[in-house]
Formats: sequence, structure tokens, C-alpha cells
Amino acid sequence: MLTDRQKKRKICGYLLCIVLLCGGLWWAAEMNGLHLSWEKAFYATEEGHGYGPSEKILLSYGEDMDGLAGMGPGSFFFSGSGTFQYVIGRMERTETEGMLSTVRLLKTFPLIWMEYGGEAYSFAGQAEAKYWFDGKVILGSCQNEEIKEVFLEWGYRKENGEWTYLHETTIPVEEDGFFWLDLSGNWKEMLLEGLYGYGIEGDILLEGIGVKYLEGRGEGGEVLYRKWMDDTGKLVETDPRG
Repeated sequence: MLTDRQKKRKICGYLLCIVLLCGGLWWAAEMNGLHLSWEKAFYATEEGHGYGPSEKILLSYGEDMDGLAGMGPGSFFFSGSGTFQYVIGRMERTETEGMLSTVRLLKTFPLIWMEYGGEAYSFAGQAEAKYWFDGKVILGSCQNEEIKEVFLEWGYRKENGEWTYLHETTIPVEEDGFFWLDLSGNWKEMLLEGLYGYGIEGDILLEGIGVKYLEGRGEGGEVLYRKWMDDTGKLVETDPRG
């Protein structure tokens, strides 16, 4: 028979094996892009794509994807169910350029987040806005701290350069120069309804969305900066103050 001391050693041995096994399994999971928090998954995605880390997380929002099959890596295992988490972070901002990090994560099980993809966006001039297809948002950065709101004219740009289904939107600029416009939900339904009339189908419908004209305004509504896309697709910018 085992003595009490031997029993305790045996139990401690079992516990140590369990701890080592769990630690090894979790290390392997992290090496394969699984994390216990979306923040950790966000920074790991940035590192994996060779940029960052972001100085500040500006925006984080989710989207239920239950019933959507074939959504890319892992969909065969997770049966197309889960929650997408979209995260936008600020990397740096100077007087002439801003850098935003956009990351898409997948919540596969409770408290487990999977790296899904990331991309860094550069914003030039005093202000600029771009469309992030994965996150279904128009996002932008103002390098001119005097700009307090932006006026946007956005829509769908055809291959021949013609713009259709244009919308006008005014967006307040946050203290750190970030601004964004959510194009999911009702906006997406409006886009689908309006653009299908032009015979546009599939993902190209949303990939073709862009910003035609941007106007940066000061606290009193005065125009401080203008940027627009000409017929050739070239960005043109002016400062009304000379």
C-alpha cells in the first residue's frame, strides 16, 4: 500500500501533468491564432501581419454570422456559426499622415477568439476617408486638428469611373481625429435595393463603394479643406484658405 506521503506525491504528479498538458494545448492554440480575449487577438493579428501595435483601440463592434456557411478559414469546423468582431485601432498620426489598423476576428466558442485578417490603412493630407469592405464602414482620419466635422459624398464607382447612387453625409470628428460611418444594417439594405437597379451583383456591389468628395469643416462650419476624386480616379485636394 502507498503511504500518505506517496499518495500526495502521486496526486501532485497528476496535477502537474494536467497543468503542463493544458499549458501546452493553449500554447498550441495561440500559435494557431486562438486567444482568450478579442484585445489579445487584435494585437496578435497586427503582429502577424507585420505592423502595429496600435496606440489606441478606437472602435470595436460585432456581427452575428449564425447560418452563414463557407465564410473562409474555420467555417468547415465551426459550421458557419459564431460572431465576427471588427476592431479599428490608431497606430500613429502626424500633420501629413494618419495610420489606422483594421482587424477582423471570429468568436468561435465562449471566450475564444480566432484571428481572421488585418490590414493597415494610410490616410494622407489634412483629412481622408476610405471604405473598409470587411467591416462595412467608411472610416477616416483628420490630421488637421482644426477640422471638427467632415462632409462626405459617397456612393458606387463603376469601372468606367462613373458614380451612381450618391449619398451626402456629415460626420463629427472625434478628439483623436477619427471618424466613421456604419454601412451595415439599414444602410446596406438601401445600397442593395438602390444598386441592384444598375445590374450590379455579388460582392463587387460593396467593393465598389468609395468616397467621391470630402469637405473638412471647422468648429463654426467654415470649410478648411476639400478633397475629391476626379474622373480619372485621381485624388485632388485644396485648402480654401490659400
